[in-house]
Amino acid sequence: MSSNRKSPSSASPRRPYKPKKDTSSKKSSILKKDSTPRKSTSNGSLRGTKSKQSKPSLKKKPAEKLNLLPRPQKKSQDAKKSSRPPLSQQRTQIPKEGMKKFLTILFSVIGLVAVGLVTILILSYTSAFKIEQVVVEPTEHLPQDEIDKIVVVDPNATLLNVDTSKIVEELMKNPWVEAVNISKQFPDTLDISVTERKVFALTLIGPENAAWYIGADFHWIEPARIETAKDEAVREAALQMAKDSGYYLIYDLSANINPETGAAVDVPILQDVRKIADGLSDPLKSQILAFSAPARDSISLRLQNGIEVAFGSAEDISTKEKVINAILEKHENQVTYINVRNPNKPTYRKIDV
Repeated sequence: MSSNRKSPSSASPRRPYKPKKDTSSKKSSILKKDSTPRKSTSNGSLRGTKSKQSKPSLKKKPAEKLNLLPRPQKKSQDAKKSSRPPLSQQRTQIPKEGMKKFLTILFSVIGLVAVGLVTILILSYTSAFKIEQVVVEPTEHLPQDEIDKIVVVDPNATLLNVDTSKIVEELMKNPWVEAVNISKQFPDTLDISVTERKVFALTLIGPENAAWYIGADFHWIEPARIETAKDEAVREAALQMAKDSGYYLIYDLSANINPETGAAVDVPILQDVRKIADGLSDPLKSQILAFSAPARDSISLRLQNGIEVAFGSAEDISTKEKVINAILEKHENQVTYINVRNPNKPTYRKIDV
């Protein structure tokens, strides 16, 4: 009986069964270390594991940290000031040798000064540098005989002990004296220089024409003495006197003005005259000889060529001056009177040539 079975020897050999590899366990083996110990073989590989060539690590090395110094912050001005010690605590460090030298010089100077003072003190009680002559130059209103009465020096006085302040005090009592300067000319001369007060104007006050000087500092100086010729009016003599001396004459003043030697001139109408004189330019100012001042709104100028200018009040000075100059230029040597009380409507009189 035939059989369809094949003999085992003739049958094809079977392949051995290989279980499928679990990839998940392989992945986990990378993350977890095998806790079972492994034996090394003779060739150095671990049993139970395949020797693998070590691969370079792909992990990035952490960047090396640089030790950076912090950036210095700028200090404000207040912080700088506060960081400095106060001036009382700031001491100059002086080397010892320099300090010794400094002290030596200092004490030497002090010693010389002390010796000089003692010498002067001793000489002041002796007849050394005795004053033999006093030199004082007379002025226009301070003649030599008046100076001799004021300046009195002790015959035993020397240049070292003379009281110069007393001499200055006595000279300043004279209303014409503005300043005094005293210098000592060794060995025996005392030199005195007197500055006389300048005159701004000679004034005629009231119907009696009481004459007084006004200084350039606008203080009353003293009464003036006016010498008149036979049948000559006081005003004309005073006008000539002012012209020769180079100051103004102010006339037609009220009798209510009461001058006082050395006092400030606080009369409003006289202050107006001064304002007009100071406000005019030099070319016109130099032509003024006198002011007529009966009232503050009725001030008149008298020029050296005889022209009378009705100026009015001490207002619009520059405008009035322009009108005066225009009329004088247009009618040269023909005008005798100009009225600029109202500079917008000036009037004038002229002579026919």
